[in-house]
Parts: sequence; structure tokens; C-alpha cells
Amino acid sequence: MLISTIKHLSSMQTPDTEVAEVARVISDVLARPQCLDPRAVADIYRRQGLLVIPDPSATAISERVIRALQSQQPLSAIRIGDGEANLLTHNAYATPKLNAEVGKLILFMQSDSLEATDKWLKRLSRLMHLSILEADIVGVRGLWISKGDPLKKQDETAYCGQIQTAGPAELRGLTGVWRATDYLLQLGQQGALQNKMICSAHFYLSILANLEQILAQTSCVYLITERSDLLALFTNRFANVAFKLIPVGSLRPEQPSSLDRVRELSFLGSTFRQIPRNMAGTLCLVGAGVWAELYCTWIRRRGGVAVDIGSGMDLLAGQCSRPVHYNWGLHEDLRYSLSESSGRARP
Repeated sequence: MLISTIKHLSSMQTPDTEVAEVARVISDVLARPQCLDPRAVADIYRRQGLLVIPDPSATAISERVIRALQSQQPLSAIRIGDGEANLLTHNAYATPKLNAEVGKLILFMQSDSLEATDKWLKRLSRLMHLSILEADIVGVRGLWISKGDPLKKQDETAYCGQIQTAGPAELRGLTGVWRATDYLLQLGQQGALQNKMICSAHFYLSILANLEQILAQTSCVYLITERSDLLALFTNRFANVAFKLIPVGSLRPEQPSSLDRVRELSFLGSTFRQIPRNMAGTLCLVGAGVWAELYCTWIRRRGGVAVDIGSGMDLLAGQCSRPVHYNWGLHEDLRYSLSESSGRARP
């Protein structure tokens, strides 16, 4: 029934571009169901000659960071989730109205934001591409499902049913997750991921679980986050390391329409100016939404080791902020919290 409805939508001569574009998204999903199968996704990457680590808690991820710090070699570890994919794939798929809408929605969701013009969305897409090209570790969607069996194939018909009935916010997330998988596989086919470690976009679990061993390799750590409370928590826990905070997240729009009034990338420039020119042997833990990929790239260019841990910053502060945190039961023991009052064992 769903497939016949999709065919009907696709064949309709209608002025409703949104309906036609949603039908096109569904058609893409049905044409490439392997994007909803973690084992198939991993196999495709491996056939491209890539090192693939599906388990987000695998120690191999942290060991790669440790080796970079020990040898004082630059490293960028970024994560391409649904939000990053909303920007990365702007104009990559033949759904221009949807592309513009999801781009604007993801920018509105950021703590720091800017004007969502087509010009800026195209520019941000290029910057995201550069971040991937220059990265050493790329966390991707599709390798590891965050609920239930992490390697279970999702049913494409059910997924398309969700897309068909989704509101704007849900549609942004659903298309973003699928395109984050599909488009990265395309980049891999084009050779853009060569010599990179490919792992789950949730690889911050490995970083948090092995944080003590990672921090033992450096004397200086920069925290790029809006969670200023983490500075004291890190300092109290790791007395032999100097921690420095680069605060972000002060330019939050009140509503989507207010994005039109945010016309300068002042927050990006401010962050960039606080990054030292020589970052060799220095670790940077970054939690800054979609801007983390840009910050990690800049830090790597200056010789540092930059790791996007995203909502892992909240876990370090003893808070679960994403549904996936609850799916994994992290609210029950707060195992990654830096607070002594959390009652869990130190990392």
C-alpha cells in the first residue's frame, strides 16, 4: 500500500513541491535499503578499503587519539550526524525546497547561529566537505543503531512510513539520518575517505570510557563548549593537567525568523582567535553542535588533537540530554560523570 502511494505521489502533477519532494526522498530510501542495514553499511565501507570500527565504545578509537598525542601529530575526529548532514548535503539531492528548510531548521537549533541564506548554506556545505577531507577519524551514521540490537536492519517500508507522516522537525531528522549514511557512502566511493578510520557517530563513548588514559598523554587540554561548569569538574578530577575553556553558544536565535538578523559569523571568528597557533601535543575536546567540525579542522591545522564529543559534554557533567543516552541506560549510573557525587567509579 505504501509503495503504491509513493508511486502515486511521484506521478502527480501537483504544484505542491513539498509533497513531490517527500515522495522523492522516499523513493531514494527504497532504492538504497542497504543504508538502513548496519552490517551492509560496514561491508560497503570495507570494500572501499577503509578501516571500520562500528562499536562506538571500541578502545581502538581512543588508542588512535592516544597515539596522536604521544607522537605530537595533529588529528581531527569529527562526527557526521543528521544535523551535519543537513548542511553537508545542501543541493546534493534534487529536493531544493526541503534542502533549504532542513538547513534553516538545523541552524536554528544551534546555540550559535547565523543567517540561513542559500549563499551561506552552500558555503557551509563546502566547509563540511573540507572538514571530512582533512579528518583522521570520521564518525558516521548507519554503522550502529542506537536502540535495541545495534546491528539490526531497519525496515525500509516502516522508515518511509515515518517520513511520509512526519512534521517538519521529524522530517529534518529522518532525512538527515538517512542522508548522513547515504552521502558518506558516496564520498567513500569517490575516494574522499581514504586513510581515515570510519566509526560510529557515537564514538564519544570510547573517549569518555578511556578519558583518564587519554589525558595522561598531555599537559594541556582546551574545552570548547557552552558548559562552563565542566572547567571546574575537569580541574578537580585531573590535577596534573591544565584545562582552558573556550566558551561558545552565546548567539542563540529566539525563533527561526530571527536567523535573518544574525548576519555575521562573529562567534566563529571569536573562537578561532582563541586557538593558539602552535597546538602540538594539545588535546581539544569539542562540543559545539555542527560548528564542532569546523573547530576540529582549524585545531588540526595548528597541530593539535581535536575530538568532537558532542553531547558527551553533558554526560561528563552528569546529565543525559539525548534519547540515546536513556536507550543505553546512562541515566541509571551516570558512569561518565566527572562529579564525585555521582556515585560511580572513576574512569
